[in-house]
Amino acid sequence: LVEEPQAAFIAWLEAHQDQPVFDGKSGDGRTRRVLVCDIGGGTSDFSLFEYDGEATLQDGEGRGLPVFERVDVSDHILLGGDNIDLAIAHQLEQAMGGTGELGVDDWNLLLGSARTIKEEALSGNGSENDDPDRAYRVATGGGSGSSLFASSRSTEIRRRALLDLVEEGFFPLCPPGSSPREEGQGLRELGLPYASDTAITRHLSGFLKGRRIDAVLFNGGTLKPERLQTRLLKQIASWQGGEMPARLASTRLDEAVAIGAAAYGRRALLSGQGLIRAGAAHGIYLEIEAGKKEDVRHVVCLLPKGSMPGERHQPEKLPLKMRINEPVVMRTFQNRLRPRDHAGQVLRLKDKEFHPLPNLETVMRLDPGRFKGRPNQRIPVRLEAELTELGWLEMALVSRHPDIRPPETWQLEFNLRQAGGEAGEGRDPSAENEFEPLDENLAVEADRLLGGKFGPGLLKELETIIGQSRSQWNPRWLRRFWTPLGERITSRHLSPEYEVAWLNAAGYFLRPGIGVALDDERIRTLWALQSLELAHPAGKQNREQYYILWRRVSAGLSAEQQKILVGESWDRITSGTKQAAEAVRMAGSFELLDHKVKAGLKDHLLEHILARSDRHCEPWIWALGRILSRCPFHAGEAAVVPDAWVLEAFERLQGLPWESKTLQPLGQAFIWAARRTGHRAVDLKTGPREAILEKLAASGLPEEALLPLREVVPLQRKDVQLQFGEALPPGLQLD
Repeated sequence: LVEEPQAAFIAWLEAHQDQPVFDGKSGDGRTRRVLVCDIGGGTSDFSLFEYDGEATLQDGEGRGLPVFERVDVSDHILLGGDNIDLAIAHQLEQAMGGTGELGVDDWNLLLGSARTIKEEALSGNGSENDDPDRAYRVATGGGSGSSLFASSRSTEIRRRALLDLVEEGFFPLCPPGSSPREEGQGLRELGLPYASDTAITRHLSGFLKGRRIDAVLFNGGTLKPERLQTRLLKQIASWQGGEMPARLASTRLDEAVAIGAAAYGRRALLSGQGLIRAGAAHGIYLEIEAGKKEDVRHVVCLLPKGSMPGERHQPEKLPLKMRINEPVVMRTFQNRLRPRDHAGQVLRLKDKEFHPLPNLETVMRLDPGRFKGRPNQRIPVRLEAELTELGWLEMALVSRHPDIRPPETWQLEFNLRQAGGEAGEGRDPSAENEFEPLDENLAVEADRLLGGKFGPGLLKELETIIGQSRSQWNPRWLRRFWTPLGERITSRHLSPEYEVAWLNAAGYFLRPGIGVALDDERIRTLWALQSLELAHPAGKQNREQYYILWRRVSAGLSAEQQKILVGESWDRITSGTKQAAEAVRMAGSFELLDHKVKAGLKDHLLEHILARSDRHCEPWIWALGRILSRCPFHAGEAAVVPDAWVLEAFERLQGLPWESKTLQPLGQAFIWAARRTGHRAVDLKTGPREAILEKLAASGLPEEALLPLREVVPLQRKDVQLQFGEALPPGLQLD
């Protein structure tokens, strides 16, 4: 509904109606500015408001209340009090000494102690009674299941050192014109994209860009200490020739946002009158195809910065064309640094200036009876855009083709409040042609092949038609190939060979089950296969391809679907025969299974490996590694199994000769099971991880392979290759 700094300012204005912030303009005619500095536990936000001395709103008693204009909003910076607590806790942990890092319980205890002593140290007012040499002592309990007195660790830190860490690390004094540093380690404790530069003052300087500030309203729990407020006021004064801005006193820093949001709803939404005029804080842009250089990307301005809710923009001279009746992706961006752009203006997309918003994947459907053009044709359209009161972008595309009468209108909505994807500079280069369409003549030939009776060489025949290796087919082509293939789902009875080829192609075209517009619809169509069952169930290859298919699209299956497939295949999975191999791989790839089912799988896999360690058991080892993995490919943290499972598996298997040919896959399995993520709740403790490292090194694995156990290493494309059967298509990635 409203940005948090704006809500906090509304709360202040509501509480101080009898005390006007400013009595008109200053003597030099300068418009007055108010900065709201909102620093909470996890984020920092800044907003800038102006009052020209003239705009007023009449209250119920006939008084004129000042109406401010919100002129700028900072980026949402993932930096706040939680980061300070983490920095203190890390320093305390290092000072404690001992072997290895603390366990989750002890770390949480230490983190709470860090927060407490930080608040105590900052609560002083700088008088002589605040002893800079006061010592704060902290201790941990040694972890669950261990002797408290034998294993406890403790240390102390002086108030002087604590204040230095907070003030110099997060609120350092910096010269005018400073901006955040782009390089730096930052804090990654929770795997979040925290700001690389932890200096909040440099982020503030970069936001203000030399603009003079007359008054400051502080908000957020981190800014409760008067010491930090005074430090920031002095910092701002140093940037504007020593002129100290006024401090707007707020006594309800934790509640101001809620109070202001309620007031906003009452005044602005219900009565249509608000104390703040706030248009779009950023300009909103849509990526379009423009120009002939493939390496240059362009955007068109949909909403200029400052656009007011309800203000409709209709650029008439923009020659746009749109694909109909096929999946398209709308990539949107925001930019707060270009206040003079106008709707319809076409610009080059510069990665450091334009920040991505959520993409919209859809199909612009047009009834074939309304238009006699070629299938999948592009038609000219007119663009309209509007910002709603709730922060949504409403966009309409209106056909301009003379044969479409009356004109067709496609309504789209974008939630601008959500976080977007990665910036352009972080894009996978292979994704640039992610939606490049297939040549129409080649598409007709491919449809003819896929709609007929084919055999085992189907994919090779497609390669011949397309003139490219299958590894170069982009997601759009693959999903297009699925359309005629999916229509033949009930034709698998033609022959066992036809069914094998159909199953193989279906898994290849739809892998990994997510990532392209309407994939959920495609998986729903494919799921009919489970109830239809195999047309030739006696065929060994048919059954294997059935399991391979579900493994390839596993990222698109729901937890219930994965449970159903494991349930119907349980006898095959636990049979221990060679024919169980692909069923075992399938089950190991299902990351959304509940832990009860995974526990049964884990027990079976361990028993099988121990009983057949001298024979081929690679699929069982692979599945065990995926179940124990600290890094799911497509599920969240809830999919990670308890570390006790990893320790159990290691204790039972460590006596085997991992260097033997049949057991070499155990190396990769335990790299998955013990690799570091940077998240204490997921990572193994140092001792067990070191024991696994020692066993892996002794089995002959090179140091490069062991690196993920020593430091946080991002997953590589090769890591997911086996799960989905060949590498993922260009432009599709999994975390």
